[in-house]
Amino acid sequence: MAFDAEVHEGTALLCRASLEAAFLDFLTLDWDATGSSVVSKEPLTLAGEVRRIEYWELQDAMEKKGMLAGMEEAVKRIRFDGNFGAHIVPFQRKAYSAWFAEIYKIEAKLRDRTVEEKLIEYGEIGPKLAKDFPTWISRDRSLEDLQDTASLFVRIAQAIVRPVSPL
Repeated sequence: MAFDAEVHEGTALLCRASLEAAFLDFLTLDWDATGSSVVSKEPLTLAGEVRRIEYWELQDAMEKKGMLAGMEEAVKRIRFDGNFGAHIVPFQRKAYSAWFAEIYKIEAKLRDRTVEEKLIEYGEIGPKLAKDFPTWISRDRSLEDLQDTASLFVRIAQAIVRPVSPL
């Protein structure tokens, strides 16, 4: 619904959160010996408490299991975009600072040039800045996140093997 409502930062955030949950479940849940119920195998602290597992640990473990083969860049993008949606203000401030720094450099370099020459320079640097320092998540990018998240879900679902219960 977030995508349909054109809430692309929200779509990205939901994709990232969904992947994190899917990775955690895939890595920490398993069937019992009979295949009749699911048991948790979450790591514990030395005090015996369930410990927090960081996203990078989940991603690393999924990579080691071969679950992300060919999708590593998509997973990085989904994580970045989801973090962007969750922490939009600091991301935008960083992006605006980078943009203004580049504008200042262009203005200093082209101080005596025409407006048309400055626009050409801005036209060349603009796409690079937009890629390196985004200020929003576009519809196309959130759709790509959504499609890649769905592809990863299919891959994970296909890898879940339920043991055959002896009769």
